[in-house]
Amino acid sequence: MKRCVLTAAAALALVFPCLPQAAAEMTQAQAKKSLESYFMARPYYPVSAACLKIAPGQYKNRGYAFAVDATDCLDEEGGKADSWRVDAVTGEVFVQNAKGKYQAPGVDSRLLSADAAEALILALPEVQNEMKAHKNAFLMLEGHPDRDILATTPAEAFYDFYFGHDMGTHTTRLWGFRVNALSREILVADPVEGTDVSLEAWRRTLVGD
Repeated sequence: MKRCVLTAAAALALVFPCLPQAAAEMTQAQAKKSLESYFMARPYYPVSAACLKIAPGQYKNRGYAFAVDATDCLDEEGGKADSWRVDAVTGEVFVQNAKGKYQAPGVDSRLLSADAAEALILALPEVQNEMKAHKNAFLMLEGHPDRDILATTPAEAFYDFYFGHDMGTHTTRLWGFRVNALSREILVADPVEGTDVSLEAWRRTLVGD
């Protein structure tokens, strides 16, 4: 009679047929990317994610630690880097509170990040046409809302953008835009009156230019 010999793995499969497999974990590089994506989508720091200094830390308890420094971006004197954690399995992000505990950032999902606000300006047909016609045209974040205002009175929180031409030795302003962090309304600065006008009113001034 022919005898069958089971391997150890096959024997375990017979005894524990429904044994769950360990979830795959992301790498540190992937975790950093997940954190950067969060900052691009949520205004925990009301500046471009590209401005933030993100330094990797230790791996512990199925998560990666990162130090995020936004002091230069926010012009905050005496500021320090914040401690963040990315779950290696789910990709969820957490920030360390004053007591040293990690918690969900708690940012209002309705609020625009600086990168999302910039995308709204870049999507304007007038801006796209100008950038196609002039290779030296550029857009930059000129001012960001205070974090306290963003948290307490977001309807008054605006991102300010400078759109102009880089002349090599200097820049020339063409338009100034403001984007409300809550309503997503776009306003245009009127350099003559020193006030902000709606997109519709601004577009009427362009007719015949």
